[in-house]
Amino acid sequence: MRPSGIAESRSGAVRKIALAPEDIEQVQLTLDIERGTPVKEDTVAVLRVQGLTGIAYVELSGGHRDSPPLQARPNAAYPAIRTGPSLMVRLDATLTALLANLNRTSESLNAVMDDVNRRAFKQALADVEALTRTLAGRSATIGRRACQCIARARKRCTRRRGDAPARRARAAQRGGI
Repeated sequence: MRPSGIAESRSGAVRKIALAPEDIEQVQLTLDIERGTPVKEDTVAVLRVQGLTGIAYVELSGGHRDSPPLQARPNAAYPAIRTGPSLMVRLDATLTALLANLNRTSESLNAVMDDVNRRAFKQALADVEALTRTLAGRSATIGRRACQCIARARKRCTRRRGDAPARRARAAQRGGI
């Protein structure tokens, strides 16, 4: 018997593993669950793998206390617990999507980066490097001139602010206020 767990506690075992008769791509498990184990309509079964050993077990989770108990459908021998995707299924789907995106990105880059564009890109990088080197070599001059420009702008602003009362008086005399 293989273990089956609810909320991290061992509460049963897998009695039988078979292909689902209505869909041979599905596996059907028959579980022996201890009497009194609360299996509700919203309980979900997920295949989990334990640690590095890779021992697989079925984890039953969910099952809100207000949810009704799970019942067998008409003409069914046992109730069917909903299933959720296992970690391996989720990883497979995520990696498949990631690889598809990576492939599309690679194809887009290859389409854009033909020989002419590669040469142009290489030249643009060389130009940026030369500009950076030139700016670094002239940083003292650039800094000094920037400070001079800022000082001149401050003087102009200060003069204009000082002239503000006189401008208002002239505007008032003209009837502009």
